[in-house]
Amino acid sequence: MSQVYSVGYVSRYIQNMFSQDFFLEKVNVRGEVSNCKYHQTGNIYFSLKDEEAVISCMVHVSRREGVPFHLEDGQRVVAAGAVRHYIKGGQYRLYVSQIRRDGLGELYERFEALRRELAEMGMFDPVYKKPLPKYPRTVGVVTAPTGDAIHDIIVNARRQDPGIRIIVAPAKVQGEGAAASIAAGIQALDEYGVDVIIVGRGGGSIEDLWAFNEVETAEAIFACRTPVVTGIGHTKNGTIADLVADLSASTPNGAAVAAVPDVRQILADLGARRERLQSRMELSLRQAQGRLAQEKMRLKLHSPGARVREQKGALAAKEEILRRLMTRKLESSAAKLALDKERLRALDPLTRLEQGYAYVEDAAGGRISRAAQAEAGQTIFVRFGDGSLEAVVTGKEMRIDDGEDRRETR
Repeated sequence: MSQVYSVGYVSRYIQNMFSQDFFLEKVNVRGEVSNCKYHQTGNIYFSLKDEEAVISCMVHVSRREGVPFHLEDGQRVVAAGAVRHYIKGGQYRLYVSQIRRDGLGELYERFEALRRELAEMGMFDPVYKKPLPKYPRTVGVVTAPTGDAIHDIIVNARRQDPGIRIIVAPAKVQGEGAAASIAAGIQALDEYGVDVIIVGRGGGSIEDLWAFNEVETAEAIFACRTPVVTGIGHTKNGTIADLVADLSASTPNGAAVAAVPDVRQILADLGARRERLQSRMELSLRQAQGRLAQEKMRLKLHSPGARVREQKGALAAKEEILRRLMTRKLESSAAKLALDKERLRALDPLTRLEQGYAYVEDAAGGRISRAAQAEAGQTIFVRFGDGSLEAVVTGKEMRIDDGEDRRETR
């Protein structure tokens, strides 16, 4: 029995044969695209077929720059790459590094060569992209003076802003001398001082659009101080001019809409902002009025007049209290005085005299309260409640301790 080999050994042997074949290292394959899939990893998987066979193809994500257009089923293309044996799948595959549409190979090669050259010069670098003016007043247009493109640009620009000023620099956009005509129009509008420039034309084949892939057009756009918007053909970034421009649109209509803001939307935004501002102002005014009312109330409560009125009220209350206290004090004092008066009246000798008693004095005014103080023949004065008498003692009668009365006469 002959020697037996593993699947892996045979697969590696086949892979080695593919890698040693100079023809398969760099081959150009013409065919129709089928089963095209853009994978989430960035790789592109598809098949190339003709009447005789089918070959699997893959574009690695690192080689995507070699595909200048979007691959779709049914396209006739020429794919350049190396044929390798895919061990895990047990099949051979064309690993594509570049791809171009079939029948236009020379133009695509020129396109790719110029694209790589200008990319290396930095003409596509975002750092050189100029922002579009927010509210342009004058728009310059470089395109053919007749045709759908100029009509679409003017109609859409004025639909966006009826007051926009449009200056057209007529240019040849196809055939010999077209690139120079486009470049001259860009330079003229840049020197004139428009706010933004639209470079556009309708769709067409790669040959029809070739003026926009010329280095003269690219250099004019890159050197332009005014922002440039392109609307060429029907594929975004399909030309060198699209890559150099500050902004590219897929159609002339799109370029006009991108370059000229919608005044209706701006006015609607301004109206909404005005309403918000008015609402905020009214709210602020109401809040300020509320604070003013509070401050007025606080000032009213703490004003000198209010304090004086408050003190007057407190003083009047205290005065009323003092008056009541004084009245009670006077009434109490009057009652006490009346009582003391009655007591004094009771102790007043005149009161006693009025009750029938008498007050006896000697000639010197001394009081005689006992019979022993008087002497017979002495002049005395007897006072009554209604007057007094002058008398002479003719005798006196003494009361002694044994209870007998003795009369002495002199």
